[in-house]
Amino acid sequence: MSSKRRTVRGRIVAVAATLSLLTACDVAPPPATDRADSQAGKAPPTALDVGIDEGQYDPPPLYAAITDEEVARVQALLAAGEEVNQHDPVYGTPLVAALQAENAELVDILLRAGASRAGTSAYFLEARELVERVGDAEFRRVADDFAAQQEATLRPADGFPALLLFNLPAGRGEPLVQQHQASLQEQGWFLFRFARDARRRQDIVGLLPTADKYTVIAYLETDGLNYNITTERIIDWLKQVEKKHPFVITEAGLDYVGGTFRNPIGAPRQLAEQMFAFCPDIVDQGIGSIAHLAEELAKPSPALYLWWD
Repeated sequence: MSSKRRTVRGRIVAVAATLSLLTACDVAPPPATDRADSQAGKAPPTALDVGIDEGQYDPPPLYAAITDEEVARVQALLAAGEEVNQHDPVYGTPLVAALQAENAELVDILLRAGASRAGTSAYFLEARELVERVGDAEFRRVADDFAAQQEATLRPADGFPALLLFNLPAGRGEPLVQQHQASLQEQGWFLFRFARDARRRQDIVGLLPTADKYTVIAYLETDGLNYNITTERIIDWLKQVEKKHPFVITEAGLDYVGGTFRNPIGAPRQLAEQMFAFCPDIVDQGIGSIAHLAEELAKPSPALYLWWD
């Protein structure tokens, strides 16, 4: 079972935060107050300001059985007519709950019972298959050739058996991804910067056997658990953003995701407020104010960056 498996409390607070933040990008949030721009007034609420005691929420029977990994009970509930594609505000769909529990038997039971593969579930289902693809001879050949061409050390990633890593001198990661990502993506592989090792002065670039950026996020289980933001919520939020503001993802890790918007942003202040509401650290521990973030988003090729400390 994954060490990053979500607790009931984490999911409850995540839902409360979601309801309070108005982060869907087709709905403009109320005017925000810049923390660094104003010395008076309260700052906009963050997920840490909102919480629900876990004792106030009892998961529906099917979800309780899934999170407790009670196979016989899940089967009995489905046989009794429990809806396999129901949606819970805390747990999402039963299939996502089973995928997050990393219980293959429950996943297969739900799929045989008619669980939908659509929506966010699709990315987690594909992420589950990446471990099998990493043994593909063509994928290994591409990885070995790329490492040789770049004079980079190639190694598997601890805890991520489908992820291959390249160690590069600091500063080489970003231009390398920009130069080669598109061509590798056409072949079915995703190149991205995975981490920076300041102590060793290295950029660590990752390669996964998928062409889909959201599958990358699902596989890495990128989250903002300090703000009770789940992987599913990050994917959903990014997909809402992408409807209005297409982007490419060039870096991702356990608690951050970044890239570049393909087009100029028509309403940079509005997007800055939405980004801050979803990810306060990019302002509070980064650029300093929503106004400065809006200025960056107003540039011709603005960056997309979310990071939860």
